[in-house]
Parts: sequence; C-alpha cells; structure tokens
Amino acid sequence: MNVITIGSCLSDMTANRAVIRFGGKRLGNVVHHRSDQFYHYYVKADKKQIPRKCIEQSLNPIEINSDDPNYVSFEAMLNNQYEGIGQHRTVEKYDFFDVLQNEKVDVFILDNYVDMSGRLSYPKFEEYSESPVFLRKNDFENYDDFFTLGDKISLENSAFYFREIITFLKATQPTASIYFIHYPYNTYEKNPKRQERAKEFEALFKSNEATIIPAPFIKKQFQLENDPAHFHDSIYVALAGFIHFHYEIHSHQAEVQQLLKLGKKFNGPEDYFPIPEIAFNADDSWTAAIKIYEFENDQLFNFFFGQRGTRNKSIVRRKNRLEFRADDDQYVGSVEFLTKTLNEVVVVYDEGKFIFYNNGKSSDVIEHPTSAVFDAIGSGYNGKQHEQPCLIETAAIWKKALIPEEVAHCFDKSLMEKDNDLVGYWELGKEADFDEGKKDDT
Repeated sequence: MNVITIGSCLSDMTANRAVIRFGGKRLGNVVHHRSDQFYHYYVKADKKQIPRKCIEQSLNPIEINSDDPNYVSFEAMLNNQYEGIGQHRTVEKYDFFDVLQNEKVDVFILDNYVDMSGRLSYPKFEEYSESPVFLRKNDFENYDDFFTLGDKISLENSAFYFREIITFLKATQPTASIYFIHYPYNTYEKNPKRQERAKEFEALFKSNEATIIPAPFIKKQFQLENDPAHFHDSIYVALAGFIHFHYEIHSHQAEVQQLLKLGKKFNGPEDYFPIPEIAFNADDSWTAAIKIYEFENDQLFNFFFGQRGTRNKSIVRRKNRLEFRADDDQYVGSVEFLTKTLNEVVVVYDEGKFIFYNNGKSSDVIEHPTSAVFDAIGSGYNGKQHEQPCLIETAAIWKKALIPEEVAHCFDKSLMEKDNDLVGYWELGKEADFDEGKKDDT
C-alpha cells in the first residue's frame, strides 16, 4: 500500500513498520505541523507563511550537542515545514501536493501528538504576525526579540481542524483509507495535565471519514526509560499490523462505493456499452486502458473490452490473469488480475509486441502479431456468455503504443485531453464522452 503520514514519530514509525513487513511505499511524511498551521497554510490557504530567510536571518541558534537519537535540529525542523512540507523517505526533494494530485494514495496515517503539546511561535514582524511557525524557544539566544510563544491549541479547535484536514484528504484521494491514532498518554505519569487533556480530546474527537484508533495503553515492559513519547518497537509493529489488515479487509468497499458513484455496473452478457468501432491491423500500434472492478465469482473468464459477438480480439480476464485473445484464437498475456480489486488495466500493442500493465505491475514483452477491434465495453466473446458482473468507470484507446511514463498517468483525464493520439475516451458514469470532432477519423 502507498502511505502518507501526517503527525509525529508515531505515524511515521508505524508506517515504516507496515511497509517493511507487508510491502508498499512511503509517499510522504508531514511532521512539525500543528493542525491549525496545516489547515490555514495548505487546506484553506488563507494565511501566508513567514519566509524561511526571515527566521534564519533573525535568530541566533544556540549550539546544541545532543546524544538523543530523537533530537531534531533547528535546520531539520525548518526543512520539515518549508521543503515540500515534510520528510520523504526515498527522494531528497518532493512536493506533498504534487504527490497528492499525481499518485494513488492507499492509506493516510495521522496522529495528534503535536496538537497535544505543541505551542507555535508568532513573529513580531508586523507583516507576518499571523504566520506562526514551529520552533523551540530555548534553541535561540534572541528568541524573544523576534517571536512570541503562543498557547496550546484548544481541544475544540484541534478537533475542528483535524476533521477539516481529513475531509480535504478524502476529497483529494476518495478511495484512500484514513487512520487517526490518538497518541498514548498513560506513559506521562509525571504530567497529569497532559493525560487529562489527551483523555478529553479522545472523548471529543469524532470523524465519519476516518478509522479512529484509541490511544494504546502502553504497559511498563513496552515503555522506554525517561522517554514517555517513544515506545518499544513492538508497539509500532502492532499498530502497523492492525492498519495493514484492516485496510486489506475494508479498502475495496471504498473503491466500490466510489465506482458506484462514477461508473456503470455491468450485470452480464446483455448489459454492455457500445462504442464506435475502432480497428487495428497486426502491424499497427495501439493502447487500450480500462478501470474495472469485477465482483467475486468462480468463473474462468470475463470478456470486458473488445469486439462484441466474437470470442477473439478482446481484453479478458482468464483465471486470475489479464490477457488478450488474438485473432488466431490464442490467449496472449499476462499480468495478475484479481476479482474484488480495482484493476487499472493497460494493454500496449506495438507492431506485434504486447506489454500488459495492471496496478503498477507489468508483464515482459510478448511477441504475438494480431489484429484488434474495439466496439463494446463490458462485452466480448459471443455476446451471450462469459461476461461477469463488474463495475467499469473509465475506458480509453490510443492509436499509439504508450511508453511506461505515459502508462503511469494514462487515467488522468487532464493529460488525456491534450493527447492527439487519443481516439476514444469514455466515462461510463456519464453520457458517452466520445468527441469525433476533435479526434482523427480512425
């Protein structure tokens, strides 16, 4: 699963354990942002940040030599707030919002550590007096000359901003699962006010768009001495395991709900979507893409994009593999295709050579010259059998072989509309979107 975290080391370390143990990819990690700070700078975008150079040119940092493995330097704190708004595990520089717009995020993990204890610094520069930044007052010789330390955020405001952030994430990535972890507080035995504040927030905060994970109770054997904010590795592993398996069980439900809103349900062989015939010879090049969710069934085949009324020249699912049935009656393939999963299928044909793509995985190059005809979505074979119940949102055809970089973004409609080689595009939840006026005469 592709994961983004927003919060503290709790979200970060939980996601790290999940990816290491269960596979996946870290797409971003936003840290050193309180919920109101994140909301006003990026969600509502109604406040401007103080430029980083104003901070660096004004403050005189105190040199600190710390052997604490969790210590974060002044420079790193600013990096986390100004360079792509967060750390990234795999590349040096990235942009959080570019990732949100151009990558498929499966899981967001949030926690409330910063909101429970964080106090923002408000600049004394008049132009940026409402532009708080996350700093540690005692890190600087002259902090009071340029900044004022604000109060902790109220619990009501914290709950409001987290709900708004979750709504924003869900609107940007509708099929993603969002997990909110209440930060453990029983380890703060010497800080009863912190414990009471956390308990009150836990009782107050509700969200219909996120899975709320109650604050874990950390037993003594899993606590770290003199460090109430960090725990034994097994705590992060346990949280990672819960999130992974919860996601595996429930994630497809969100995908189906989204497809029901945007796509069309095909119930069987007689339920299909006709399109203007698009034909290719064996020495042509073409690409076909389709976003499809097939309901669970025990049938060997599903013919879902190609020529209706013939068992040839169609993209099919055979067993659990994606294939193309060629004009010589041979099955060509393949790459994994599963029921009960949203499949983003792309078949690239280049003058006799196939490559099959599905959900980021690809086949080897397979040489098998064949003609191809597309005149129906949701149907193939003989139009009387082998078409299984499924949901289809989008389908498209190009008169060229897309390269891998193009395949990675071929379901982005904004890019499709700029592509002169696109000869057919349909959003099946809406009326037919085939505009012959702006395509060629294929």
